[in-house]
Amino acid sequence: MRARTDSVTLKLLMSTLSLASRFRLFGLVIVLLGSACGDDGGTTADGGPSADLGGADAGPADAFASDAFVEPPTHLASTANYSPTGELSIDRPSESAEGDLLVLFLSRTDDLLPLRLEGWSAVTSCLKSNNTQLTCLSEADCTEMDGDYCLTFGDSGTGRDLASAVFTRVVGPTEAASYGWSLRGVAPSWAILSAVRGVDPADPIRDSAATSHDADPNSLFPSAAAEVGDLLLLSQAFDDTAAEDAFLPPAGMALLRWIAGADEAGYVFGASLTESGPTGERETRGVGGPNAKDLMITVVVAGR
Repeated sequence: MRARTDSVTLKLLMSTLSLASRFRLFGLVIVLLGSACGDDGGTTADGGPSADLGGADAGPADAFASDAFVEPPTHLASTANYSPTGELSIDRPSESAEGDLLVLFLSRTDDLLPLRLEGWSAVTSCLKSNNTQLTCLSEADCTEMDGDYCLTFGDSGTGRDLASAVFTRVVGPTEAASYGWSLRGVAPSWAILSAVRGVDPADPIRDSAATSHDADPNSLFPSAAAEVGDLLLLSQAFDDTAAEDAFLPPAGMALLRWIAGADEAGYVFGASLTESGPTGERETRGVGGPNAKDLMITVVVAGR
């Protein structure tokens, strides 16, 4: 009678738990059973050496402290703002909380764009000196830095025609509700800020890539390395104004945010990845716009 009562109680308990919690509970039960049977963890059933999943000093608590059951990165929300000058501010997505990742896509036309931001980690950048520039300029190409800005890129110009830079920040316990910057110069600037949950704050970005000249009325994003479950984010800066539906998301992706000014526009598209390997080149749909007046950045946010 006692065994039947225990069984019913266990079933009721399991029905109230999430899938991840059930796995953790099973792991704990297995560890306790192994301890009760005198298992020293030294050999497997066939006499061979056992796999050490928790390290040399791992105890029962380590057996269910793994991140194996954490959900893949999830896009929570994105905010955006445009400024006709370098005085730019943006709200943090209200859905974000401590430990979430913020991905900032900062862009500008016809003026200086910072390649570093205090309190933020730089991921990648793409700066253009003219429409026909074949490859992105970045801090590695800079020949004259002045504080957070690159003034010249040698013979490649100033990179002020169109520019984007990507930064990340982990939300802290007393995080501000908004951020603001006074960029050098007076030309327009804009930003899109995406909040992502379920990342390793110590190593959130798996890979990134950028291109400055696709010779295509649509926008063709470069490929980057990814693993199943990662979150793919595509950022496009366009050196003309554009309607929200001018550039539609690549197949299988969604528009996360759009922003436009008098002579510039920005888009961020996103999708969770179901396969490991290169993301492949991804092309926007819709009417598009003039060739080579855009730049494209691919960012892969890694799962834990």
